[in-house]
Amino acid sequence: MDNSLLEQLKNAGRKSVHLGYHLVLEKFQRIFEKEKGKRLFAQSHPPLVKLVDFNNVRFGIYIPTHGVIEDHILQHGNWSGDLLKLTDYFITPNSTIIEVGANIGFESLYYARKYPACLIYCYEPGSYAYESLLRSKACNHLDNLRTFKLAVGERSGSLEIATPTESSKNKGLGSLNANQDLDDSYTKEQIEMVTLDSHCTPDQRVSVLKIDTQGFEWNVLQGATALIGKHRPVILFEHEDQYHENALEARKRMGEFFDRCGYDLYLPAEGMLKSFDFMGSPHLHGDVIALPRH
Repeated sequence: MDNSLLEQLKNAGRKSVHLGYHLVLEKFQRIFEKEKGKRLFAQSHPPLVKLVDFNNVRFGIYIPTHGVIEDHILQHGNWSGDLLKLTDYFITPNSTIIEVGANIGFESLYYARKYPACLIYCYEPGSYAYESLLRSKACNHLDNLRTFKLAVGERSGSLEIATPTESSKNKGLGSLNANQDLDDSYTKEQIEMVTLDSHCTPDQRVSVLKIDTQGFEWNVLQGATALIGKHRPVILFEHEDQYHENALEARKRMGEFFDRCGYDLYLPAEGMLKSFDFMGSPHLHGDVIALPRH
């Protein structure tokens, strides 16, 4: 115990002695817990494996550096927590879950641990996030988690992607598009791209397809039409108007695609689904869930 902490305890004792010994103990406990919390946080410097206990699911996730996503997991023990709880309703036993744009893999690790009979296909093209994902997979011994250092789009081939480095503050902004929120901390990386129709051909039904690709969602869907038609998965995707030159036109094109495929679109709100006008909303930034009409 350092001198500053001892001095606080002495002062607490002098001020509280006339109120009774129990108040001194109460003050001591508050100061001790406060100081202990500070020290634990100070010691939580990456790289480290963060032990997570979220929604009664326990696993370790490797945190290589500080960042927006990494620090949220360190402090709160979850990422996309409300969305994960919602998708639990749509995952069926012995099915396949696909995550495109997994980053360091919090969602995929959660799925793999909670549903050991399910197969998780996890795609992440950026080296920084993918290496973290591999370490997390190894420390959890998850045989049902299939990881691929690949981009997913409407065609197969080689192309360039903007990927984060250790100095990037928000490492979730990597994209195949030249988005305006990419700063100088991002670097260019040559990667391979595949279509889900050609690469992901599981024998069991695909129950959930999750896409988070910073404006590249349309391209992913175009390369997955056969998979969507065959398996009719629930599709979760993030849409941000800022990533499209003509946001209303982009949403119209995507909305018509889902309508042709027999899907309705909803907003997740407080653990429930809310109907909304995807094509006509004045501004859209966030997660969308597409449900097959049957």
